[in-house]
Amino acid sequence: MTNFQTVVLNASQNRIGHSTDFAKQILSGIEFSQINLVDYRVYPLGQSFQDDQLDEIVMQFKSINNLVITTPVYCSDMPGTLKTFIDRTVDKYREQFSQIKVTLLVQGNNPAAVISPITNVVANWAERTGMQFIGAVIPETTEQLQIKIKSELRQ
Repeated sequence: MTNFQTVVLNASQNRIGHSTDFAKQILSGIEFSQINLVDYRVYPLGQSFQDDQLDEIVMQFKSINNLVITTPVYCSDMPGTLKTFIDRTVDKYREQFSQIKVTLLVQGNNPAAVISPITNVVANWAERTGMQFIGAVIPETTEQLQIKIKSELRQ
């Protein structure tokens, strides 16, 4: 279990890459821990296997205030690992997720073209799980919005 108030949920296949670099830029000066979805076996909705690790990820959310999801754009959308995580947690973990602030960071090939549908999915997920959706940021976002998001994370 993490002792950090802010957790970065990295949806990239790369543990260290452009998505995590973007998170470090936005979160500069804020201490955080990182969960890499690629390190866990989380099976699609409807499948049940003994080695599924979804609960291990959720346990790390117990003492956090801020969840920052950083995701690349793969094939004009979020990676399947993130979508699977959202599908599996949307109606199951409301008690564990309530009161968490969620921020979305999207980077990759033309994130401005796909920010709206990805944001809609994450914002809907946040609402259904009792979390507060703070907003979404892409590298092209104005510095003023990045400062506002950072300010929210510090509260």
